[in-house]
Amino acid sequence: MAAIDAGAEEEFTAARLDRELNELLQELRVAQNGILLLVGFLLVIPFSTRFNHVSKFERDVYYLTLVSAGLGALLIIAPVAHHRIVFRRHEKAALVRRGNQFASAALLLLSMTLLGVFALVTNFLFGTALTICTSAVYLLAVSTLWLALPLQTRRHPPPESKSSAESPPSLTAVVPK
Repeated sequence: MAAIDAGAEEEFTAARLDRELNELLQELRVAQNGILLLVGFLLVIPFSTRFNHVSKFERDVYYLTLVSAGLGALLIIAPVAHHRIVFRRHEKAALVRRGNQFASAALLLLSMTLLGVFALVTNFLFGTALTICTSAVYLLAVSTLWLALPLQTRRHPPPESKSSAESPPSLTAVVPK
């Protein structure tokens, strides 16, 4: 009986890991496109004729934004490289865990990249006062949408989000009597 229980638990764990990996891959696909578009945009800027007329502040913001975009791109693509190396080695749990860490770090860098882009463009076109206001609103929005609300949901999940897919199947349904 214990062997059947262990087998059912292993099957449930494998199904959960498959689902988590698929969810992670979908999230990475969405974020990857955005980050790579930003990197491409940032790589073109210095070749613009108007780039020679940017202030030291704008040049510094540009550099930090480019670095955060490049690092974000590396992190968002890293799970693919990790997967290629550990493929068929039964390391799915480690891949999901590490992929989640990479994705979280990439989202942090993406938020910094977007802040840099907004600050760069706003300062270049409108000046310091509007740059400060825009940056403050952006930081508030990111803090709320990407951090505070998800953490609130984690602490206090709504009743309808607790599904049977999140809990192990009952042994009476798996093990015949």
